Amino acid sequence: MSLPTALSTLCETLRTGLGVPVALGLPETAEPALHVWPWRLEELAEAAHPPVHTLPHRPGTRLATPAQAVHLLLMVQPANTAEGLRWLAEARMVLLAHPVLQVEGATAQVLLSPLPVEQLTSLFLAARLPLRLCLSAVLRGG
Repeated sequence: MSLPTALSTLCETLRTGLGVPVALGLPETAEPALHVWPWRLEELAEAAHPPVHTLPHRPGTRLATPAQAVHLLLMVQPANTAEGLRWLAEARMVLLAHPVLQVEGATAQVLLSPLPVEQLTSLFLAARLPLRLCLSAVLRGG
């Protein structure tokens, strides 16, 4: 399973569940939307039998690859409004109702994952964003 496809599936799940525009990336426009910002890619150690994928440029060659996780922040535009708070609360409920996504014949898991205030503040400063309400999650897939 490719992580870009898993992210697209997550965005479509949120779009369908909320009935609002969902965009992948930082909120850089004034258009109202829920934004899914992937900010960290992590290789996950697996205890046994990592998934095996075929390399696209070498037919028949197999490579064992570890599972990956993408850390995400969900933010709304416009920020810090009653409607934005409602969208985040509803997005949380959609994620809780759909913790497993079917992607390319495999499963991906979405977990809510709170961040320490210091790390969250550092992320917003690094992205040059004003602090705003957000929801933190992790998308895990193989």
